[in-house]
Amino acid sequence: MSGMGGVEMRYKHAMILINGKSPAEILQERIRKEGTQLGPNGTTLKLHAFINHQVDCHLMSICGQHLAYRFRGLGANKIIAPRSGVLLAQCCAIHLRVPLVIATTVAPVTSARDIKIYSQTRKGGGQYMNDVALHISSEFIGPSDRVLLIDDVMSSGATANVLMQIISEAGAQLVGFGLMIAKEFDGGRPQVYPRWRLQMGFL
Repeated sequence: MSGMGGVEMRYKHAMILINGKSPAEILQERIRKEGTQLGPNGTTLKLHAFINHQVDCHLMSICGQHLAYRFRGLGANKIIAPRSGVLLAQCCAIHLRVPLVIATTVAPVTSARDIKIYSQTRKGGGQYMNDVALHISSEFIGPSDRVLLIDDVMSSGATANVLMQIISEAGAQLVGFGLMIAKEFDGGRPQVYPRWRLQMGFL
C-alpha cells in the first residue's frame, strides 16, 4: 500500500516495511546518522535531532503503527504513557483504537470526592536531576483495564517502574511495554523485566 508522499508501506512476515526497510532499520540509520554520544565514556546518547526536541513525526507514526501491530493480540483497552512518550503512544493508540492516558507531573484536580489520584515518585538520577512525581486519576484507570505502557526511550527503567507501580496500585492489568529504544548500557531492561515479567516490544 502507498503512504503519504509516495512512501511505499507494506507488510512482510508480520512486519511493516517502509520503502523496503523495517522501522527498526530506519531507526538504526537515524541513530547512526543523527544521534550524538556525550559523557566521558560516550555512554549518553542524545536523540534531540529527531525524537526528544525536534521530532520526526513520520518516524513516530510508523514506529507507533509497528508497536500496535506487535501488541494487537493482547486485548489492551488502554495505553498509558509519560509525557516523554506521548507522541509515540498516541500513534500506537490510534492504530489500536484505544484511549491514551497521560501520566501527569502535576496532580490532576478531581471532580468528585471518591476519585483517587494514584501517585509515585521517580527519584532523581541519570539525565533527571530532580525527583519527579507522576500521577494518574482513578477516573481513567481501574481493575477492568488491560494496560499497554508505551515510552519512546528507556534508560535506567526508573520511569517505567514508577508507572508500573501506579498501574498495579490501581488494580489494572499490565499486559505489555513498548519502546522505540532501550539504552542497554544504562541497565534499564534488567530493572524492569525480571520484576514484572511482562511482554516487552522493541523496534
